[in-house]
Amino acid sequence: MSTFNLGTLRSTPKSKNDSTLTTSDPTDVYKFRLTGTSNINLSLNEISSGDDADLRLYRDSNGNGRLDVRNGVVLDEEIANSRKGSNLDDAINVQANAGTYFARVERYAPGSSGTVTYDLDLSATSPSPTASPSNLLPKEFTVGHAGAVVRDENYSDAVGDSDTADVYSFKLSRNYRLDSINLSGLSDDADIRVIQDRNRNRIVDAGEIIASSTNSGSSTDSISAGQLRTGVNYFLQVYQYSGNTDYQLTFDIA
Repeated sequence: MSTFNLGTLRSTPKSKNDSTLTTSDPTDVYKFRLTGTSNINLSLNEISSGDDADLRLYRDSNGNGRLDVRNGVVLDEEIANSRKGSNLDDAINVQANAGTYFARVERYAPGSSGTVTYDLDLSATSPSPTASPSNLLPKEFTVGHAGAVVRDENYSDAVGDSDTADVYSFKLSRNYRLDSINLSGLSDDADIRVIQDRNRNRIVDAGEIIASSTNSGSSTDSISAGQLRTGVNYFLQVYQYSGNTDYQLTFDIA
């Protein structure tokens, strides 16, 4: 098990690119600190084709500054995990208090043939009720057929303290017209924004937010698709502003 100390995690993302997991060293651990209550954002992406890796987040339960493992079992408290199949992106977005934490990347042996390569991005942003959205772009959900919107698409999920953001990857088909993207069915405040990751670093950089809707309370949020171009890859982020709420996300095709 390899361990990397990232120091204090802040809003500026930290990235570990082209990292590797092998049969003899199948786990990497990234230690970091929070100085106050924050949203922890983790994005495990670019997993090598034909392989699989998973992501877990632990709190330093006894304050000894290390991830305690006995007979292959982690003794510290696991507060979140993401274990999607094959080389799909894994993501964790959770509100957490000040303290020391460990992000653990694990090679999933049944789904991997040899050395697994991956990228990991980490950041800590402002929590609810003055939420600053996650600035990471994992492909948690792919909209439509092979990522192209070709019909009305509807998704039901939730955001809150234990899952502060969801990210949808999509592009507009040249043969269809997307009228709007709507976020409804809210019981508390959540918002949406569209990002074009121009430099493909899977991070929200300055000038990459194309459109947003931040209506207050449980009001429906809507983004007109008139300013979006066909054939371009976009990310749609649903994020908690305050409280915990289910939501209905609709891509409205004409």
